[in-house]
Amino acid sequence: MTTSYKNRLVTTVSAVADVGLGALTISTASSGYVSFVAGDDALTFDVAIVEGTAWETRTGCVYTSTGTSLARGTLESSSTGSAIAFTAAAIVTAT
Repeated sequence: MTTSYKNRLVTTVSAVADVGLGALTISTASSGYVSFVAGDDALTFDVAIVEGTAWETRTGCVYTSTGTSLARGTLESSSTGSAIAFTAAAIVTAT
């Protein structure tokens, strides 16, 4: 699996599946940044997910343009040491 990179990707989230522990529904780019696009379909990204002081870093996250979904890949580290139940207030940044 090859990791894709995207400069200045910082995006908001509109929903999180499985009681906050599942795939992220991507919303819009944060002001001044870019978001995922249809051409990113099926590409793999490493990301940081942040909500308030809670954060996770993940590798192998696959974007699906149909439904604008980002599957949460392998947890590398987090502010709690385990997966975090995020809400629609989370922000995703490509790392």
